[in-house]
Amino acid sequence: MRISLCVLATLGVVGSGCRHANVATGPTPSASGAARPVATVGTRAAVAERPEPARVASRVAPNVQGLAAGRPPASSPTSGNTRASSAQALAEKPESRFGLETDILWPFFPGATRTHVTAKLWQKGQLRGDIYAGVNVDFPQDRDTEGRFADYSVASGYRQYVWRGLHAEFSQTTGVGVLQDHVTTGKSYNSFDWLMSGYVGYKYQFPGRKLYIVPQFGIARVVYKSNPWPIFEDKTLTRQVGETAFPLGALRLGYSF
Repeated sequence: MRISLCVLATLGVVGSGCRHANVATGPTPSASGAARPVATVGTRAAVAERPEPARVASRVAPNVQGLAAGRPPASSPTSGNTRASSAQALAEKPESRFGLETDILWPFFPGATRTHVTAKLWQKGQLRGDIYAGVNVDFPQDRDTEGRFADYSVASGYRQYVWRGLHAEFSQTTGVGVLQDHVTTGKSYNSFDWLMSGYVGYKYQFPGRKLYIVPQFGIARVVYKSNPWPIFEDKTLTRQVGETAFPLGALRLGYSF
């Protein structure tokens, strides 16, 4: 005779996990009257092994608690390594070696233009040295203490970066200074002029773009004139002072390539 496991479970003979399986209580006679062997326990299908509840809870609990606290689920080590590799690749991306700069302040004040090409000379960490060369033009304009002045020169310089975009710069311009209709003599003068200047400034690179801007402030002075003319202190034209140092600002727009 066969008894269902569910009945045995009810009687307390087996555990509470009821499976629809048959249990043989003894030999079963065949049609011929001979006894045939019977399996002790048979199930309809093998049940796959299930993970232990404690182990499942240890895996799930951290992510459930993180979501409740507003944190995203923990990512796999593979995805973390991928993000780290991408960040490292961006950090190791080399800076552009060359640049083209033009001053966007000088056309308005003091009335000049400067355009030059820059080139990286050397770099070690955040320390970097650039050189540049270009042209400088002072537009013709009247000066109350001199006359009508213009200048046409070539410019060159060196820029030393000390931290990120922070830098110091030395510049010189060499060219022809032209003065017409002097305020007292009425004469015209052509002179070979040499001007030197120094700046401090900061280069700001626009994110994701090759454009950058360089605000600077410094001081400049003409150190040599081949044909000097009288320069007066003020409009009274009573006291000559010659060339003196003067403050100078710059705002250069650049493009890296």
